[in-house]
Amino acid sequence: MLSWAEGEPWLSQRRGLVVSLYVLPVLTLGLLAFARSLGLPTATWVAPFMAELVVVSMARKEAERVFAAVSSTQGAFLRYGPMFELLEQLSLSSALLADLRKGLVASEVAPSAAMRRFERIVGWFDLRHSGLIHPLANAFLLWDAHCLLRLEAWQRGAGRHARGWFRALGEVEALSAFAGLAFDEPSFAWPEIVEGPACFEARELGHPLLPAVNRVRNDVVLAEPGRALLVTGSNMSGKSTLLRAMGAAAVLALAGAPVCAGRLRLSPLVIRTSLKISDSLARGVSHFYAEVSRLKGVLDATAEREPVLFLLDEILHGTNSEERQIGARWILAELLQRGAIGAVSTHDIGLCRLPGELMARVEQFHFRESVENGKMTFDYRLRPGPVRGGNALRLMRLVGLPVPLEGPADDQVAYSRPPRPTSS
Repeated sequence: MLSWAEGEPWLSQRRGLVVSLYVLPVLTLGLLAFARSLGLPTATWVAPFMAELVVVSMARKEAERVFAAVSSTQGAFLRYGPMFELLEQLSLSSALLADLRKGLVASEVAPSAAMRRFERIVGWFDLRHSGLIHPLANAFLLWDAHCLLRLEAWQRGAGRHARGWFRALGEVEALSAFAGLAFDEPSFAWPEIVEGPACFEARELGHPLLPAVNRVRNDVVLAEPGRALLVTGSNMSGKSTLLRAMGAAAVLALAGAPVCAGRLRLSPLVIRTSLKISDSLARGVSHFYAEVSRLKGVLDATAEREPVLFLLDEILHGTNSEERQIGARWILAELLQRGAIGAVSTHDIGLCRLPGELMARVEQFHFRESVENGKMTFDYRLRPGPVRGGNALRLMRLVGLPVPLEGPADDQVAYSRPPRPTSS
């Protein structure tokens, strides 16, 4: 629809055809009436009628193309009319909203009025659906060509503004959603966007999709370029949620929305993540290959004008421990040397043993769990330093798997196996 609206008219540029649209129907019908009343030969009106059929043939392809473009999206297009009319009538004190509304009234006619006119013209075009009337009307009155001419007039006057209408409406709708978020969540803070070196400083940062009664807030500070958090902790302790909270806050802040934090100060950033990776049988892509491709995209983004905020969850967990540590350390070092900031979560305590120069740029934090009365609980509080252990084996035992909590000695058999059934 918009491609047609912004295109060049076809029929209007052919002046001879346009003149024939008005002359031939009058000439044909007039001569037909004289022939019937005065008994003149049929040939009197056949010549202009044949000329009309030639015009119908010449305009058929373009008429069908335009009819397909406008009729297939007419319903969806016209449903926005009341929204445009509402925006045209709103009294807006905000300078931003006032500028957006100027985009709606920049054309010679208001969008709502233009859409009503468009609806009338397409309504005439709908005569094509009448198998009895349309062939006669098109042959004697050049119906499709006249509808096409009216649509092209609309195209020249209003169509070239249509994309701007929807762009302005989209911005107003997004701002309305942000306003609704700010109204529903009065505890959310408006972020402070600062120009200068990369930074992300959040106080009482939480995940916006968690209920307020269950939400645990933490402080996250990346005060300068080339800084990172290395977050360790056991399963279900909150590592991934923290990274997602950081990403959601950055996206909302840079879009102009309030954020789930007591305070947020950040610079313009390019946000790149490796949070949820999946393989693909259809494309023949393994989980590890998909993750490596995503990590390459994170590194490539550091070539952009704005610095990168990277969020890497369980980095390179699809390979063995030795290669994982080598690869993860290299990626982290590259990102920090390129001035990026971000956070990496991992179960691998070996990643905490980083070279001294790199370690000076990385702050370690961890989440922990506790076991009370045979039940594992989490407080989701971010604490300084690396984690001291994991909980995978205890989780396995809690769900009923009798896994030993300690590995067997080399010369001992620690695992008991049930006896194999014997055949009778």
